[in-house]
Amino acid sequence: MFPELAFLHKCLKCGRCILACPNGAITRSSEGEIVTSYDRCRACGKCVEVCMSGARKIVGKEMTVKEVVEEIKKDALFYSNSEGGVTLSGGDPIMQPEFSATILKICKEEGIHTCLKPLLTEIGKI
Repeated sequence: MFPELAFLHKCLKCGRCILACPNGAITRSSEGEIVTSYDRCRACGKCVEVCMSGARKIVGKEMTVKEVVEEIKKDALFYSNSEGGVTLSGGDPIMQPEFSATILKICKEEGIHTCLKPLLTEIGKI
């Protein structure tokens, strides 16, 4: 539901991220490995800014309904030509029911087919 820090396996173990983290979430293990304590990480991106290898990045971003709908509308021609539409899934859209419902409503008003696929259907619970 919030932007998160992703760690890719490109780390040079330079330690610049340790110095940059204002929350003390990044340390070096006794074996010399860089370790991130995700419960202390606030995804501020300071470590990303100093990472020379691109081993760290922030994934996900907060968006308004309007921003999401504008992104969806960029593919409107594709939807009309394929008779496809928009499916809200992954990350479980029912965790933000008003947000998801508003997006689906606006898409319908724009003539874009919609579908909601909650996480529970993806893992076979529904």
